[in-house]
Amino acid sequence: MDKEHFALLHAGICVRSKNEMEDFYQNILGFRQKYSFVIDVARAKALFDIEHEIEVFLLERKSVRIELFIADRMQKSAIQHLCFEMPFTNSWLAEVEQSGFLHHRFVNSHSKQTIFLKDKSGNLFEIKEI
Repeated sequence: MDKEHFALLHAGICVRSKNEMEDFYQNILGFRQKYSFVIDVARAKALFDIEHEIEVFLLERKSVRIELFIADRMQKSAIQHLCFEMPFTNSWLAEVEQSGFLHHRFVNSHSKQTIFLKDKSGNLFEIKEI
């Protein structure tokens, strides 16, 4: 693992509506929407144990990014997560595979690997390959 580069990319949190996103995150905190996307049912189930699509907005203010997950009913499952960016090595990927930690690995829309990894306390981490 390259110990030189390690960065927090974003924090993912739930909000109940788009109105809350606009009222608080945009109007009060000054974030601006960079883009939005929808997590399909299969991926929502695999990552968060939620059985419906999830609308997500990435907001940015200067170098701070947050992902807002629109969840009209707050879920027991954890959408909240920290996202880190780092280079992936074969030895690190093998360590993850053999660690016993719950993980889900896929290739994102930019042809880079992404791993969602849960610690033993249930905290969720998204690790993106650079």
